[in-house]
Amino acid sequence: MSSSEDGMSTKKAKKMVDKKSTIKSGHIADKQFVMRNSVLTDLFDNDPHIRTVHHIFVAISICFGLHTMAHDYFMKNELHSGFTLIFSGFAKFHMVLRSWVELMLINCLGYAFFVIWAKTRTYYFNREFQKLWDIIWLLTYIGYLIISYKRAEFFVNTFQLPPPSACIILLEQARLSMKLHSFIRTTAVTVYNYKSYTEKNLLLPTFTQYLYFLFAPTCIFRTDYPRTGRIRWKYIFFWFIEILCVIACVSFIFHRYFISAYEDFGIRRFSWKELIVSFLEHLLPAMMVYLSGFYLLFHSFQNIFAELLRFGDRHFYGDWWNCGKFSEYFQTWNVIVHDWLYIYLYKDMYEHVVRNKSVAKLTTFLVSGIVHEWALMNMFGYFFPAIFVFFMAFVMMSIFLKIPNASLVNTLFWLSLPLGCSLLISGYTLEFFARKNTSGSDDSLKNFFLPRWLTCDCIE
Repeated sequence: MSSSEDGMSTKKAKKMVDKKSTIKSGHIADKQFVMRNSVLTDLFDNDPHIRTVHHIFVAISICFGLHTMAHDYFMKNELHSGFTLIFSGFAKFHMVLRSWVELMLINCLGYAFFVIWAKTRTYYFNREFQKLWDIIWLLTYIGYLIISYKRAEFFVNTFQLPPPSACIILLEQARLSMKLHSFIRTTAVTVYNYKSYTEKNLLLPTFTQYLYFLFAPTCIFRTDYPRTGRIRWKYIFFWFIEILCVIACVSFIFHRYFISAYEDFGIRRFSWKELIVSFLEHLLPAMMVYLSGFYLLFHSFQNIFAELLRFGDRHFYGDWWNCGKFSEYFQTWNVIVHDWLYIYLYKDMYEHVVRNKSVAKLTTFLVSGIVHEWALMNMFGYFFPAIFVFFMAFVMMSIFLKIPNASLVNTLFWLSLPLGCSLLISGYTLEFFARKNTSGSDDSLKNFFLPRWLTCDCIE
């Protein structure tokens, strides 16, 4: 994407954002949407050195694929194992589509319920009864969220969806609930501020605007967004090919390095030395999975939807690779989710509940960690709170540790990423095969919560 086609470079857009961020809502600045490209898009267009880094990354991915196929062919007399993981992971994709459609319909009902609440409280009830009406619908909204989350769990468990397919449903449920909350939280202000004696009609967002928001690559509701002039189909085709290639690359890496290393856990006994060496061997593959996942989800995938919808603000992530602090990393790695957490959890918590930024930050990380753990727990069918522990560890460091920005700190940041990724991926894979290969009372609550890889006596 060229800067001229969008009418504004990222640098200029950043200046506009900085200027607009002085407009305050309460005490903390609100989200401002402007025309701008993704960070990597501008870098690829304007910096030949970054393009070369991209080419190197592609070459490394091809090497991983060639290594996987050569290993399977010469060592196992197979040539399809890397793709087998893709086929098995998305084997029930038709059930994923069916479940997704129902979740979308449930979410659209949320719009209808909101309109009913807004118009009845405005036109049919006096001020005294409005408070009772608000409480009734607030409880209805909470119940609605619980039902929608339980419905997503029902789809995953009833259809016995494999982890990749289950991940789509669970993350979509989280995304749609964030969208609905943003719409209600933003539009409810208009409803509360409506004055029947000075305004003729209560103007609510149309269903078309809400439907556009459901597919737009943002979780912050506005009635209109900056829009590009046209859809460029060649970019969509390019990003689509990238998505297919990245999925294949991640599948090859998982099959060759993680699955092959731990698939016998529970069938034979492992030593602690073997596990430690295996963990260290997986540092670079884990880092490749992490970088590939980031590129897939936050660059290629989001840009496809932005291009299809002519969505102009494509700041889906920042230059997190230059971070020297984990607090900066969480702010820039996933801007879409961070904006939602910042405005609807951190900002609301700080301005309306408690005037303590540390408490607001801790609450934000706690809710985010719980949702991540909910998704992983239902994906794999067991409780293994590694992500939650990492979230709490990072928030404690960001609150209590004052780390100076320096090149050494950035080096330590990049060292911690492969260590953390390898520990998480290895841990979840180890637990997966421990539960698959060893017997246990599946109905036991203790069995659900305790990590099987530590209790199955499979380590000598």
